[in-house]
Amino acid sequence: MRRYIVASHGKMASGLVEGLNIIAGSFPNLSTINAYVDGHEYGDSFKKAKELIDNYPDDEFVIMTDLLGGSVNTELMPLQSEKIHIVTGANLAILLTMVTSSEDEKTKDLIKRAIEEAKEGIVYCNTASAKDEDF
Repeated sequence: MRRYIVASHGKMASGLVEGLNIIAGSFPNLSTINAYVDGHEYGDSFKKAKELIDNYPDDEFVIMTDLLGGSVNTELMPLQSEKIHIVTGANLAILLTMVTSSEDEKTKDLIKRAIEEAKEGIVYCNTASAKDEDF
């Protein structure tokens, strides 16, 4: 089974999942890590992610973080392996693509597809119009 962890500074991770739940329902294979709130300290994100991973040793994980080079991302980078994938720049579009994907799709292919789809959704709307084919 493929599992997902969204990890962010503050409560962004929970906010993304809350938005996802409104759009697509809840996903039992999705967890959050809200860093630096409620007594959370540096190192706690790694510990929580490691605990989740250890609870499901046969599963594959995609960990989505908020900011490349940020402390949350940096803290989780050592977890990378063939079964643990780290993706940064987490947003609702990439999260929606990931969690609604088929288990049959290879994880690396899914990640590449989700990133491309999320990039297409980043648009400066002031310069786009409803007549634009890309809009």
